[in-house]
Amino acid sequence: MSRAISEPFFDVDKDPVFVQGVPAKGLVTFLVFAGMVHEADFTGPTAALRTTGSLVSAAEKGVWRPGGMQVAVVHARLNRLYVPMHKGGGQERHQEGGTEVWVFELKSHARIARWGLGSDKLKPLISVQVSQDEQPLLFAATDDGDFAIYDALSGTLKHIEKQLGQTPWMMFDP
Repeated sequence: MSRAISEPFFDVDKDPVFVQGVPAKGLVTFLVFAGMVHEADFTGPTAALRTTGSLVSAAEKGVWRPGGMQVAVVHARLNRLYVPMHKGGGQERHQEGGTEVWVFELKSHARIARWGLGSDKLKPLISVQVSQDEQPLLFAATDDGDFAIYDALSGTLKHIEKQLGQTPWMMFDP
């Protein structure tokens, strides 16, 4: 195993990335506070860094942002990225939870779904996790400890557990 220093792939002063990288199949996806997506590919002898696109369209830039504590998760087999998104604010609101979950296909980087959470009567989502099975579930937590389970293919709410715990910032799928 060796180490190497890469060229910078983002500007921390202009557009910082969330510290939580999202691993899947030798790739680690990093989200920028304003919505750009960077990938680090560790499948070769040296890491390959690339900017793959944006979570937001030109019209949505500066209006919608990713946010929370666990800001994204990948379903490896489906190649889908799930991101809590919220409206408004600048970089200082990067930890604000999402009022919608946006779903992206990783190979094309196209948004394939946008699930609003208003009718679910949940506070904004700060953490997400997805099961890696054939019928995946998206697990989502709010900053007041509410926990929701969604069908990760359709976005259909399956269950809400009120005040399951104390601010679940990170969830893991073994």
